[in-house]
Amino acid sequence: MPDFPARRIEQLGSKPKFWIGIDGLVPSRGLFKQTRSGTGEAWAERVSADLAELLGLPHALYDLAVYAQDEASTGGTSGVISWTFRQSGEALIHGNEILCAVVSDYPKADGSRFRRIPAHTVDRVLGQCATVRVPDPWEPVPPGIENAADVMVGYLLFDAWIANTDRHDENWGWIADPGVSLRLAPTYDHSSSLGRNEPDDRRAMKLRATALEHSVEGYALRAPSGLYGENGKQMRVIEAFRRAAQLRPAAASVWLGRLARLAPTQWETAVARVPDDWITPVARRFAIGILSATRKHLLAP
Repeated sequence: MPDFPARRIEQLGSKPKFWIGIDGLVPSRGLFKQTRSGTGEAWAERVSADLAELLGLPHALYDLAVYAQDEASTGGTSGVISWTFRQSGEALIHGNEILCAVVSDYPKADGSRFRRIPAHTVDRVLGQCATVRVPDPWEPVPPGIENAADVMVGYLLFDAWIANTDRHDENWGWIADPGVSLRLAPTYDHSSSLGRNEPDDRRAMKLRATALEHSVEGYALRAPSGLYGENGKQMRVIEAFRRAAQLRPAAASVWLGRLARLAPTQWETAVARVPDDWITPVARRFAIGILSATRKHLLAP
């Protein structure tokens, strides 16, 4: 890994992070995010990016990385580089900022990592996204996808597939380019997915279980979303997608069709790409089990 100088400390979020630049790469600028030892945050982010690519979703690019202060350093700080998806002069407007502008009593950000906001509903998010463009660059735009709300339906399908529990109101947003209409940002920040936080003994127990409630399948189906229903109840990730599918059935059909065309070897290969010193064998099997179980339920009649 080449040495990369810190450019600017990033304050948003809960983990130590800083902007870096590496000459000769495209994109050349990224955010290095330190990950907590033993949590699987880094590999989950990297695998999720590959899975989003399989679905054809616009997504942030991630690479596993180790930060060393200098070439003589031994070891280093493990983390992930999130490569920028903004061009010079563009700004990212987070979901909480968007909803604060249109919902009179929407609570302002308080600095917490995962805010439980009943006003953060699937209906509101899709309603706002219907007013902006799809991510750009993103080619080709699938037939049947008309605007950013249709793309957000794909993000919610993706959350359900990977059991992403962290789609809170700062983990989606718009890109603002002065003089140009707003567009949806690529999907980003998937480090709370694929059961990456579970200890191996718990994973192994669930892999052995025969009863649904104790199995990998039961675990994945219970994954909570950062989104709520109109009744103020927090949804599970599969419920959030199903509500989105009710609101925009044509878009849901597009994304379900893409999921249906994937073969197990494709997501197994994505998990297999993670080096052995970043993930345990049990964690690999558990992640693959989640992807197989949620796909089965999403595609069920």
